[in-house]
Amino acid sequence: MRADTSPSLLLTAAAAVALAGCSGGGDDPSEAQPRPTAATGSADAVATAPAGLPADPVATVPSTLPGVTLEVYRLARHGDAVSLTMAVRNTGTEPRSVYGAFRDEVTATDLSGTSLFDPVGLKRYLVFQDAAGECLCSDVPVAELQPQQSYWVSAEFPAPPADVSTVAVETPSGSLPAVPLTRA
Repeated sequence: MRADTSPSLLLTAAAAVALAGCSGGGDDPSEAQPRPTAATGSADAVATAPAGLPADPVATVPSTLPGVTLEVYRLARHGDAVSLTMAVRNTGTEPRSVYGAFRDEVTATDLSGTSLFDPVGLKRYLVFQDAAGECLCSDVPVAELQPQQSYWVSAEFPAPPADVSTVAVETPSGSLPAVPLTRA
């Protein structure tokens, strides 16, 4: 019997291997690498945009948090995955906490409550999880965002079908409808 080596099967297998290996090391918890947070990162990491992003966001919406805006800079398809890069910006004049604002649980500090929604196909795409059940996403700051400061966050999702060109980016703190999907 001949093994199936179709491209979609190979991509699925590669994604499964990659996701299974994302737990941060072997079975020894002491080998796991901590994810960067505002508490462990430098002040520059909070305010500096990742390289290669456009100067202006492709979508912006005020969040449910007073004085905080969500700005999507990239929603890029690469193979069977989509990468989201966005800024959480304090546009106000007072420090603002975004602690717990992007997850369904109030005590969480990551983007696991963020999803992509295809309004035509009526399908929701949740953030990928690694073998330990942690989302493949960045943490959000525990410390307050100072006025005019941004915090850059990202997350990985399964890709919608190839004919889907826009999706809504939904978070517990705000939704951005019709965000264009690009090729990485």
